[in-house]
Amino acid sequence: MKKVALFVKNKIFWTFILLISVLSVFIGVLIFKMKNPYKPAFFNYSSYISKKNREEMEKTFTYKEFGTVIEFKNALEKEQAAAGILPASEAARLVKEDRIRKIDFNQVFNLKGERILKSTNEVKNFIQNIVTPITWRQLESYDEYLKNTLDKKKNKIEDRHLWEYFLPYYSQEYVIAYSSHKNGGKILEGVQDYELSWFEILSKLKELGYQNIAITNDLRNNIALGTTRLLSKNKADFFIENNGKLTKDDYVDQLDSFQKLIEESLDVKITQHDKVLFEPDGSNLLDKLIIKESNINLGILFNGDGLDAFYSEDNNKDVEEGSVRIIKPKQTVITLDGIIINNSVSDEEVGTYLQRLNTSLYSHEKYINYEDFNDYSLLEKKLEQHKIINEDGEEEIDYSAVNFASNFDFINYTPVYKIEYNYFLDNYFDDDEKGRLAFNIYKIDNNKAIFLQPIDKELDAQARIKFNNIVSN
Repeated sequence: MKKVALFVKNKIFWTFILLISVLSVFIGVLIFKMKNPYKPAFFNYSSYISKKNREEMEKTFTYKEFGTVIEFKNALEKEQAAAGILPASEAARLVKEDRIRKIDFNQVFNLKGERILKSTNEVKNFIQNIVTPITWRQLESYDEYLKNTLDKKKNKIEDRHLWEYFLPYYSQEYVIAYSSHKNGGKILEGVQDYELSWFEILSKLKELGYQNIAITNDLRNNIALGTTRLLSKNKADFFIENNGKLTKDDYVDQLDSFQKLIEESLDVKITQHDKVLFEPDGSNLLDKLIIKESNINLGILFNGDGLDAFYSEDNNKDVEEGSVRIIKPKQTVITLDGIIINNSVSDEEVGTYLQRLNTSLYSHEKYINYEDFNDYSLLEKKLEQHKIINEDGEEEIDYSAVNFASNFDFINYTPVYKIEYNYFLDNYFDDDEKGRLAFNIYKIDNNKAIFLQPIDKELDAQARIKFNNIVSN
């Protein structure tokens, strides 16, 4: 009988211990969740936001970086991403597939009273007023693609416009860079921006001894270079098909043309990995272009990375500023990046997300002059309040003190909003030869630029397989 009683007591004791353990775990999890509430995922390229803005974004989002766009697209398909940054061509396809939400510009730009946008036409006029002309031209370039959009039941719906679903972020222009400090200081003289073709510039640089090249591993931009030197069907001559489009009928020709462009201009094989390197990370590409330990002396990259390379002393004290030179071919490819929001996000959630954007990446709205959208005097007054004395004893503006200004100062990509673009155009660069060179890298005003157009997932996969075969065989 005593044994039975002892057994019962032990059972009660261990049951109590088990309950206490379970309760402790439950309370621990509850406390953890209270201290670390769920935050939706926001995806962005690596090194594409200032520290100040990232910290502000992390108040609402779990901030995630991706190396290639495919990672973000996969997260969207698996409903693992609430929002993020994509190229306009990718976003346009998502609009057509009904995968992303319209942007409420009233919330992003904190528009009140008479300024509230009430119609699609008012939204259109507002966006056209606040962005640079070339940005608006690129946004409108997707209207034709978005005509005759069908819903999930295959019924035609009203024509859509990318600018209703896409919040422009920064613009990037594909350019050529070369490291003069690695080649006896040799400079390609007498060549103006937008004057010569990709083939002509690369050929001239090869004659000067620039032959080891690092290329940004961006499939669509590299394919678009193929359109600048397509071989005619009779194989007799070359022509330009400058439209940024890619189809099942011509993607092989465009990729072959890209291969020939690199090989014939530089007299190399694209598979010579000691001479031709494809680098997905802009920072790594810059390092290889700048440091003397690398044999890379030539690059194809985005102008923002090119501007960073031009100011090489910021990255490597042993390399004189201006040693990396940039040339813009006449058929440049322009990539417009912007923020999109997953269609599965609720109205309540999207309001919270847009408010966070207003306090971080889009905080410049408070400096907009609605009578003159090019006027940045309010912004200038704000930045004048943040002057400091630098290590050389000179007065300069501490851009890190103002959220959206800190972004450009960190990433150096070209702004798409007039107020930001014009301010930095007029105030960021020194009034000397190096300053003028940097100024030309920054500005984007090529009327013959290529805007990449959307392609479907099947064609994208086929093109990637073909591209990988070309560069790895």
